[in-house]
Amino acid sequence: MQIASADKSLSKDYTLQARANGDGNFTVRHNEVVIGLDKAVKAGEMFTLPTQLHENNNFQIIWTPTNGKPVTQSMDVQLVTTITGNTLYVAPDGKAEGKGTQASPLISIRPLVCCRQAEKLSLLREAIRKRIFHSAPAA
Repeated sequence: MQIASADKSLSKDYTLQARANGDGNFTVRHNEVVIGLDKAVKAGEMFTLPTQLHENNNFQIIWTPTNGKPVTQSMDVQLVTTITGNTLYVAPDGKAEGKGTQASPLISIRPLVCCRQAEKLSLLREAIRKRIFHSAPAA
């Protein structure tokens, strides 16, 4: 079994994803409460389960193969609340705990990568490309 979900999220809306190399069923517990019970999947098929994150989030994912013993993995998911807004600022003098604002920039884009915020990362990549290739002073 392979968990395909990020361990951090910028949103309370979260999709747990996993896949296995054989046919079977997934059961998921979120903070000890069953939120998905015996969801059937085929080998290699992505299992997805939308859920809502809380302040603390422990997921226990149990995959029971059609012919075999259950496999259990646990993961904690952090709801990142320090980063807000649609425009995120990153600066060399930023801080890991920065809010991503101009007044409180991040030091790295790592929180975006960890959270798999593809849309925001794409916008950031385009902004960097424009800055590097289109804003350079003419020689």
